[in-house]
Amino acid sequence: MAKKISFTDDKIRYTLEFTRDSVKQMEKNGFSISNVSSRIVTSYTELFKGAFIANHPDVEEEKITAIFEAMPEKTKLFEKLVAMYADVINTLTADPEEGSKKIVWKADW
Repeated sequence: MAKKISFTDDKIRYTLEFTRDSVKQMEKNGFSISNVSSRIVTSYTELFKGAFIANHPDVEEEKITAIFEAMPEKTKLFEKLVAMYADVINTLTADPEEGSKKIVWKADW
């Protein structure tokens, strides 16, 4: 089950999450999770903004910035965003779920 962050602002319900498609879009736009520790300010705001892509792609950047500024416990929020992002990355290397189609492969070298 995908991890999500939900909240209401100005009577609008938001659900933030990352999907493979939203992560792919973020990476195409230059985001790299490996830069989080060296580009903290930029990475933090890019992660928050990127979490809107999956469910709220049309929210303007100014609105996202205003929401971000009103968020309490930003350190905890950042930890949750990183964990959500990492979960999507982990789905790429996970084995297929039990009962789903599995293709057997082998290397010929």
